[in-house]
Amino acid sequence: KYFHKEEILINNKKIILQKLLLNQPDYYTWKMKSVGYVENYNNNIIYVTGDGNIFYVPEQNIFDKNLSLNQNLKINIINSNLKEFLSQNISLPGKIGIKDILIKDNLIFVSHINLKQKNCHNIEIIAGQININSIKFRKFFVYEECFKNGNIHSTGGRMVDYKKNEILFSIGEGLNRRLAQDKNSIFGKIIKIN
Repeated sequence: KYFHKEEILINNKKIILQKLLLNQPDYYTWKMKSVGYVENYNNNIIYVTGDGNIFYVPEQNIFDKNLSLNQNLKINIINSNLKEFLSQNISLPGKIGIKDILIKDNLIFVSHINLKQKNCHNIEIIAGQININSIKFRKFFVYEECFKNGNIHSTGGRMVDYKKNEILFSIGEGLNRRLAQDKNSIFGKIIKIN
């Protein structure tokens, strides 16, 4: 729902901010699960919820000058197998899920908390060819190291477009600070992935 519009000046340039209210629980109601992530693809706004639903809204619908306050916007679902990668984490309700999304070269990358073994987690990346009708995800970046009984809110997961065929990926340490200082551990690092 479109519920707020504000004009502001930045460096003498008028910027119009529009706020949309999504039909999602907030961070605290959802027991500290990420609410969602937004990217732009082919004039569509792609929105992935923290629990693995994928939606899109054509940009023209959001930036329509005739859009009035409290008007509902139609969002479209994108079918995917994303939840298959999240279902194994059911033992940690409300505290698991997606940590970031990135769209690059017609691929959508999703970083997520992954249960490697009992009480031992890490953060991995899956990827799929982006299509507004359907996306089939596959494992993209996986590794064996995991942190036991760590704080899964301190796992990193941010992905950034870096150079051609490369992304940067932050990997947290689950509040086990010594792992960040250990050169033999992948945790607590920012890595480059080709």
